[in-house]
Amino acid sequence: KGDRRMPVPQLNLRSEEAHVASMDYRKVDISLEKKAYDVAEKYGDEAIAFLLAHELTHYYEKHGWRSDYADAVSDLETGKILNSLNDKILNEVQADVLGGYLAYSAGFGIFEKVNLLFNDLYKSYGMKDKLIGYPSKNDRISLAERNQKQIVKLSNVFEMAGLLTIVGKYMEAYAYYGYLLNKYQSRELYNNAGLTCMMLAGSMLDSESLKFDLPGVMDLEFSGDSRSASTFDQVNKLINEALIHFETCIIMNKTYLPAYINKVSVYILMAVNNPQSEIRNIALTNGNHIIDIELAELKMLHPESDYDRYEDEVLILKSILAYFGNDKSTSINLMTKASDMGNEVAKKNLAILNGSIMTPVSPDKVLKVNIDGMTAAQFLSSDLVSRNQTKIDEDYTFRINDVKTENFRVLTHEYKGDEQNSGFDLGFVVSKRSMTASFLNGLMLGSEKQSALDVLGNPTRSLSHLGGEILYFKDSCIIITNKDNKIEKVIDFKEVLKP
Repeated sequence: KGDRRMPVPQLNLRSEEAHVASMDYRKVDISLEKKAYDVAEKYGDEAIAFLLAHELTHYYEKHGWRSDYADAVSDLETGKILNSLNDKILNEVQADVLGGYLAYSAGFGIFEKVNLLFNDLYKSYGMKDKLIGYPSKNDRISLAERNQKQIVKLSNVFEMAGLLTIVGKYMEAYAYYGYLLNKYQSRELYNNAGLTCMMLAGSMLDSESLKFDLPGVMDLEFSGDSRSASTFDQVNKLINEALIHFETCIIMNKTYLPAYINKVSVYILMAVNNPQSEIRNIALTNGNHIIDIELAELKMLHPESDYDRYEDEVLILKSILAYFGNDKSTSINLMTKASDMGNEVAKKNLAILNGSIMTPVSPDKVLKVNIDGMTAAQFLSSDLVSRNQTKIDEDYTFRINDVKTENFRVLTHEYKGDEQNSGFDLGFVVSKRSMTASFLNGLMLGSEKQSALDVLGNPTRSLSHLGGEILYFKDSCIIITNKDNKIEKVIDFKEVLKP
């Protein structure tokens, strides 16, 4: 789950045949019976993950709290009342729902054979269809199938939040992350919510204050306007909010490295935003401390973590910290190393350090992608209506449009507008892994990143993700690459203002 605020339970594989799987809250261990394991193994790793995630959810949601407390006060009338309450069915339903999402978010996908697993387990253990304290077998199967739809819905909301962030719709993206955090908490959600706050703060700084793109910052809206006191306060508020999110990440899991990278970027923003030299120096010192002390300590204590994956981001941060520490030669040297590793943020920053600017793709070179015959503009103009919609809040509506194709999905965001702001529809056509056709000038999924740069020019902005880079080409497309610098996803997008 990525939440280290509680001890990770011990896992035991037992030869007994009694409970299928169980959580012992006092010993903090999970028992999975060999017989249940053998049954689940027939349906793949996803089935085993489903069983373990169910028990982990009992633990992390503190389902043993009431019974433990009732035993502790059993001599009181309150203890007797607590013992008489039966919330076991509620807990079992929640364990199935959140457990399914936990297994999905851990990378096991959606378990689609839950009906076969339940039927096999009940038969193997000779259990009746209706057991005391559990939903009936048929209900558990029906609930699990409905949960699959809920998991898909949450994962699509998560993807849309990321897409909104990439195209600079930070307030909208933050609302999406808030919607998700009200239902489920994880280090990834806190990290991304903090990242969105950070990017919004960065977009409010002018180009004279902040010359560089920061690792994790996907957009800096450059402006020559002087900042008012209210803007200064807004930026500081966003910076503090971002820090809270990143620190929550680190509290949940001390070895979650992206939060440290993003936290250093926030301290750089804090230094840039404050005119007081004392506060600037404290912020820069904090940033250097994270890189020089905290990350070094983590690397020594947890050598199993993949630190090499973040080497280019660390070099960029060291370079920017050196620049603001008035050591430009060291800054250029470090940024050159990161640029040589192929990081697009580093390439852009190195050009700035050397007194030049890497201009994004020019207007006369704007190229529109075509994903299996569909574009975002084409979809929005068709006025198709999807019933698969989610009300994020009073202003925003998210829709998943189930187009009958194996090669793409369409996600849309609607803002109806108000007296001060115009409404708009924003559509994204997202390729699926199965797409094999070219989407632009011979570019295909699996093409080299450099081939995309040759066709599209320099990206407007870029962001690292855990497995590669996100390249945003304004008015063209979004390209996501993997760790091998090959294109793994392409997204066409379009914003249409409402009349």
